[in-house]
Amino acid sequence: MRVKKLIMMAGLMAFAINASAQSSGSTDIDTNGWNCVWAEWNPSTFKVDQKGADNQSFTGIAAGYSKAFSIMPTSPTFVEVGLGLQYSFYEEEFQEQRSGYIWSDEYEDTWWVTTHRSLDMWSLKVPINLLYKYDIANSPVSLMPFIGVNVRYNFIATMHDNTGDNYGKTSEQNLFDSHDMGSSKNTWNHFQFGWNIGVKARFGKHILAGLSYGNDLSEIAQKTKISTTTISVGFAF
Repeated sequence: MRVKKLIMMAGLMAFAINASAQSSGSTDIDTNGWNCVWAEWNPSTFKVDQKGADNQSFTGIAAGYSKAFSIMPTSPTFVEVGLGLQYSFYEEEFQEQRSGYIWSDEYEDTWWVTTHRSLDMWSLKVPINLLYKYDIANSPVSLMPFIGVNVRYNFIATMHDNTGDNYGKTSEQNLFDSHDMGSSKNTWNHFQFGWNIGVKARFGKHILAGLSYGNDLSEIAQKTKISTTTISVGFAF
């Protein structure tokens, strides 16, 4: 339901902007595309669709290049295609109760163990967006609402656990390796596909800023998808 509402909002926004531009009677329509190098901050969440399971927040940072080109000669409508490198990470600390026969074979002992866990993940992503560019009258600012898809290839994902039981040693798991994960069922997926919706603002000729929200349509792990808020800045040329 949320996806449908967001898509409808984007469509209405684009329609309203188009109607406003046409009603102004202006024939000076800028259909020139642009190139852009950009950087992003990506606060994200692993959303787990399992009873009793908690979602996990994490952070991503990314940088890349994109190119926008006009698809309508009489309308400032553009398709923007990009390629970026993203690094995602999180850290957490939790306690677990352990039990076993340590001091005696007759009496079971229990104790608490603290684990420090961290994740490092590297991904390549290809954003493909449809934008409508609206130039604000008597202003160097342009607004560009957009909707699009993201294709992501996760090529490194490593989990690090440092547990008191392990005498301070850190164990590592390759989340794409079935041996490390115990079975192919628990192994993470390399490829992700999702949607996003948002708006960009262009200040003068060169500065771009954007805000968007998106969700994966495919799972990165069993019953787990990623939702992402993206805050971006870029240099257009």
